[in-house]
Amino acid sequence: MHIGQVYVQFITGLLTRSFSIKERIALPQDTSAETIALQALTHLVTQEKLLDRFMALTGLTPSDLQNGATDPDFLAGVLDFFLANETDLLDFCEAQNIAPEIPAKARLKLPGAQWLG
Repeated sequence: MHIGQVYVQFITGLLTRSFSIKERIALPQDTSAETIALQALTHLVTQEKLLDRFMALTGLTPSDLQNGATDPDFLAGVLDFFLANETDLLDFCEAQNIAPEIPAKARLKLPGAQWLG
């Protein structure tokens, strides 16, 4: 099963199961959504080809990246970038030694996930 399929099943499960939102989007203990997103941003800026693609797709500048590190909306966008590409997501997760569903769970805790409510 590909990570894209896992992500779709995860989201579908969130929409159809009847358990608390806190349970649905639980991250590993002592890990915040912002921490996962900052790890993703750090990974992004250390991978030249990945960073070039991100910058080309978003039109952001290097100073935008630096300023965005404290903006939850920007961090949500960084996670969206990784979640949109299975290879990039798996590379990031392997580098951080985290399960592939963790970035998806983190994304659900950041701005832009209003459909949860």
